[in-house]
Amino acid sequence: MRLPLLATSLVLAASSASAQQFVRDAAALSSPATWTNGVAVADFDADGDDDIAFANGFNYFAGGARPQRLFLNDGAGNFTDASAQLNVADFNAQMVIADDADNDGDIDLIYSPAGAFPATTERARILINDGTGNFTDESAVRMPLTTMSSWSVVAADLDNDGDRDLVLNDGCQSFMGQPAQSFIFENDGTGNYTDVTAAVAPVEIYNCQDIICFDYDGDFDLDIAFSGFGTAGKRSSLWINDGTGNFTVNPILDDLCTANSYEVDWSDLDGDGDWDAAVQSISGMSEGWGENRGPNAAPPTTVFSGNNGNDDNELASMDYDMDGDMDVFVGSLTANREKVYQQTAGVFDRVNIFQQITDSTLDFTFADFDDDGRPDVVTAQGESGVQTNKIYDNNGPVDTLVPRLLNVESPGALGVGETVFRVFIQDDWVDDGITSAAAAYTYETFDGGLVESSGSGDGFFMGGAMYRAAVPTTAATDGIRLTWLVTDDAGNAAAPVNLTVGDIGNVVWADLGSGLAGTGAGTPQLVGTGTLSPFSSNALVLSDALPSTSTALVVGFSQIDAPFKGGVLVPDVDLLLTGLPVDAGGGLSLPFTWPNGVPGGFELFVQHWITDAGGPKGFSASNAVRGTAQN
Repeated sequence: MRLPLLATSLVLAASSASAQQFVRDAAALSSPATWTNGVAVADFDADGDDDIAFANGFNYFAGGARPQRLFLNDGAGNFTDASAQLNVADFNAQMVIADDADNDGDIDLIYSPAGAFPATTERARILINDGTGNFTDESAVRMPLTTMSSWSVVAADLDNDGDRDLVLNDGCQSFMGQPAQSFIFENDGTGNYTDVTAAVAPVEIYNCQDIICFDYDGDFDLDIAFSGFGTAGKRSSLWINDGTGNFTVNPILDDLCTANSYEVDWSDLDGDGDWDAAVQSISGMSEGWGENRGPNAAPPTTVFSGNNGNDDNELASMDYDMDGDMDVFVGSLTANREKVYQQTAGVFDRVNIFQQITDSTLDFTFADFDDDGRPDVVTAQGESGVQTNKIYDNNGPVDTLVPRLLNVESPGALGVGETVFRVFIQDDWVDDGITSAAAAYTYETFDGGLVESSGSGDGFFMGGAMYRAAVPTTAATDGIRLTWLVTDDAGNAAAPVNLTVGDIGNVVWADLGSGLAGTGAGTPQLVGTGTLSPFSSNALVLSDALPSTSTALVVGFSQIDAPFKGGVLVPDVDLLLTGLPVDAGGGLSLPFTWPNGVPGGFELFVQHWITDAGGPKGFSASNAVRGTAQN
C-alpha cells in the first residue's frame, strides 16, 4: 500500500467536498447543438487515447433523423470532429455502444434506433471499423430483419462462447414507451447476428427503458436486468441465465423501479462483492439504491438524502474522492448542475462538486480523456435547452486505488478442448457494465507433472465487468495453472491471483523452459528444490553448463519473456547476481533459506545466463524456473 499517496488522496478528497471538482472544458469539445440521446467512449482510431461517439436523435417520438457524431482525441483531451468517417446516413439513434463485434481487434459501433411502434421499419445498426477509425455501415448484411423502436442495446457474451451477443428493447415510440418483447441477437463470432429471442428468451411484454447484463447470482454467467416504467407490480425485470444463454424470469426485481424510472445502473455499492442497484426515481423522482441480497430476496431500498427529487434520466457510479467506496453520479435533466451523492458507510449525501451549468443531460460516461490519472465526464444533451454536449475535467485526487476482483472462478474439472476461467472485477468507476480495469492472464498446462505448454493473453471482455480466459486443453493435459493479472486505466495493479485445476505436479517449482544451448553438455538445466515455506531450506541447482566459466543468475518477481542474446529472458530483472562460478562438472548449487512473512502464492522467477563463446551471442542460458511461496 502506498501510504503517502493514500494520505494525499484522502486530504484532497476532504478538501474537495465543497469545491468544484468537475469543471467544463469548453475548448476540448466543440459539438454542434443536436438532440443527443447517448454517448460511447473507446479508442476508435487505435492511437492509445479515448475518443467519443454520440447517438443523435430527433426526439422521444417516432420519426425524424439526425447526423451521428464521432470525435477523435489528440491524446491531450482535445477533440476533432471526425463524423464524416462514420459513413452512415442520418437516422434517429437512441443509444450507441462501442464493441468489437467482429472480434478483429478494433472497436465497432452498434446503435439502437427509434421508429413508429409497432409498425416501424427501423433495424439495429452496426458500423464496422477498418482499424483506423473509418467505418462502414454493414447493418443490412449483419443484422437480422427484426424491426424495432429501441432505446437500449447491450453487448454481452450470453452463451459463454467467446463473442458478445446483443440485447435490445422495443416499444419506445413515445415518451412513456409501450410494453413490448425485448430481443436477443446471437453473434456468430464474426459480427453477424441472428434473432434467437423465440428460442432462448422468456415471453415478457414489459415496458423496458434500459438494460444491463451482469452476473446477478454469482454463478459466472451473465444475467439480464431490465429497468423501466412497467406497470404496478412489474416495474423492472430480471432474466436469469442457465449458463448456456437460455433465460427464465426471476421476480425479485419486479418492484425495484417506479412509474418514473428511466434507468437502473449497477455496481458494488456496499463493498460485499456483488453489484447493487443505483435507481433513478426510486421513490417519486428521488434517486436511491437497492442492496443485492442474492437471487432469492428482493433488494431492500433506500432513498438518497440531500436535495433530491429532480426529473433525471441517467446515473452511474464513481469513487470520485478515492476513499475506497462508490459514489453515485446523476445526469440531471432539470437541476442546475450534474448531481453527485457521496457515500459514507452506505449513506449517500448530495455534494455540489460539478460546475453549475443548467442543461438537460440524457446520458454521460467516464474516461480519462487528458491522461492525467483522473476519470473525467462527458455528457450528452437533449430534450430542452441548448443541446451542446460537454466534457468536465476532473481536478480531484489522482487514482491510486487498485482494482478489485469481486469473484474468481476456479473450474472444478478440465474441459474438453479448452478450460474456461472467468473473473468478475470492479475499479473506481462503473457505467452500464463497463469498469475502468481489464484482466490479462498467464497459464501453463501440465502433463504428468511437467509443463506441457504455456501462454498468456488479454482476458476476453464478456460484458458486465466479467473477463474470460480459455486455456487450450489436450487429451494429455492433466492440470492447469492460471494467473489473473488485473490492471486499471491508471496503471494500478491488483495482486496476482493464482488458480490450479487438476494435477500440476510439484506446485512449488515449475519448469518454464526457454533454455539456450551453448557448448556445455547440452542445454543448461536449472531445478529448484525445497518447499519455499517459512524458514525452509531450498536450493537452485544448475547442471550441464559450460564447465569452469561464470554465470549470472537473473531473479525476477514477474515474467517478461523478452528476446535476449539469441534466446528468451524469462524473469524481469529485479535482482542480478553476476560472476557466480560454474564448477568443473558444469554445475552450481545455490542454497538459501526462505524467509518468514512472505505471503503464500508469491512468485519468484529465476534463470541462469552463462558466459559461453559457443552460444549464439556469447551466452548460453538455462531453462527458467518459477517458485511459488507456500504458507
